[in-house]
Amino acid sequence: MKVIFCDICGQEIEDKSSAIYRVEIFSHINGETEVFEDVCQSCVSKIKKIVQTSEESAAQKVDHGKIQALHQAGWSQKKIAEEMKITPSAVCQILKKMKAGGENAKREKV
Repeated sequence: MKVIFCDICGQEIEDKSSAIYRVEIFSHINGETEVFEDVCQSCVSKIKKIVQTSEESAAQKVDHGKIQALHQAGWSQKKIAEEMKITPSAVCQILKKMKAGGENAKREKV
């Protein structure tokens, strides 16, 4: 019988029938993907927590004013995303929310 160890923590994976995961971690910063072929449930849970915390933290620290200023200066969403270290889709969502908020504010004043 083949013994399988977790590529992340090194622990032997006991329940080989359902508890082996393949994990791909993509970095938006450098564009590289790291692949782990054999990962235990415990490490998968830890990765999920880290990713969730990281996404919440990044969402809280994004300077919407800077995104708007760069957009008004003619920067592409891709360039803004690179500058702000977020995804282009996040830039798009932020700009849409800001535009919707601006339109709502104008309607309320009228």
